[in-house]
Amino acid sequence: MKKFFTTLALALLTLAASAQENPNRVIVKQKYKAPVGYLAERIDSIYFTKLEGRVAADVKFLSFSKGNLTDTIRLAVTKTPECKSYKIACMPAGQANSFASDAALEQYFDQLEDCPTFTDDFTNATLTGLDMEFQSNGTYSLVTLGYDKYGIACASSRADFTTPNSDLVGDPKVLYTVVEVKPDNFTIWFQPNDDCHGYYLCAFKAGTAEELFEKWSKEEGFVNLQDMIKSWGSDKYTDTQMYKWSGMEPGTDYEVYVLPVDVNEADAPFQIIPITTTESGGEGEATVTIKLGDFGEVGGNYFQYVWFTPNDEATLMRDLVLAKNDVMTQDYWGKGDLEFIKEYLTNDDMPDYWNRYGEDYSQWGVYANTDYYAFAIAQNAKGEWGPLATLEFRTPASAPGAAPAKPGRPCVRLDKVVNMHSYFEPGKAPNVMPKSRKTRVSLVEE
Repeated sequence: MKKFFTTLALALLTLAASAQENPNRVIVKQKYKAPVGYLAERIDSIYFTKLEGRVAADVKFLSFSKGNLTDTIRLAVTKTPECKSYKIACMPAGQANSFASDAALEQYFDQLEDCPTFTDDFTNATLTGLDMEFQSNGTYSLVTLGYDKYGIACASSRADFTTPNSDLVGDPKVLYTVVEVKPDNFTIWFQPNDDCHGYYLCAFKAGTAEELFEKWSKEEGFVNLQDMIKSWGSDKYTDTQMYKWSGMEPGTDYEVYVLPVDVNEADAPFQIIPITTTESGGEGEATVTIKLGDFGEVGGNYFQYVWFTPNDEATLMRDLVLAKNDVMTQDYWGKGDLEFIKEYLTNDDMPDYWNRYGEDYSQWGVYANTDYYAFAIAQNAKGEWGPLATLEFRTPASAPGAAPAKPGRPCVRLDKVVNMHSYFEPGKAPNVMPKSRKTRVSLVEE
């Protein structure tokens, strides 16, 4: 490190001395920040210095209270001797976990609008001006970033706290009956009791709910598992429901989380329903039958429905629709050698969302008056792939001068890649809270 500083200093001094003959700009690039430039002729001096000790504003959580109009956080902040100022924020703990370093936290504070800087210590201060609504039983973090006498951001401090549970009105619960369980779907009947004024549903692979929360709370700012389920699970239901989860994996353990709420929207304890889908397939040859469904057009975009039906020996299936011209002319698709298509569909590295369980009736984006191939292949219970099923078809010429298919790419599946109703599937248009970039917090000593 000492050698690096010496080399850097010599380089900068040499640059300043020769500014009129060679380079005339000095550029400094920090991690996580945009480069900062200076005219070399305006630089008076460049030097290094050293400050002893940690530069931080240590924060301590004291209490949280919920009010009718606003919530109140009480805290204490103590600067270290070399800390001259600091910034403070309150955020979901998962979001705080996403900052890999103090440099990343500095970038966060730089992007906030109207973020004030504080210089005083506090022993019992009230934090106000937070642009967020605190949820019951949510885990949050108070985070500070200390600055030295040169205005350089240094070390952070953090204090986590959990808001109290809301008092429940009555005993909200949801009665349920498992109606049917098949290899790729299951159906459950739900009925709320009189104290339950709504409930949410979400299915997870058994034992993964908390793990998924830990991962996605960093990305989306979820404050608890209830928050994640309300955002990425089902809609809120207030009456009896017959609910079917489709596109599930055969012979797999699932857990259906039921979250009841009372008349004040307070969360009741989870009800967790264990489900194991039945096994499917046999040890014989797995085959697929392909048939065409309807062809149509919406807003100038054409679609073709295709039926892919595996036989009883199949445990899973994969399917694909390609323009015939691509199959016959593109190197990537084998130039007519269907072994390339088979190898593509049976690749062990295929993501799980390629796997279909049971019949697949799907909608594909196509062009009018164009030749296509539909392909499918199935695997039996022994892991053996059957023959590649192929159906060649031509879309109707339903529009004069219809544009030809774009080469080299498979058709786009227009419906969901996997039709999993209220199954936790990150990235499927979650209804998450917006991330605010404005803050005008204040600290007032009591």
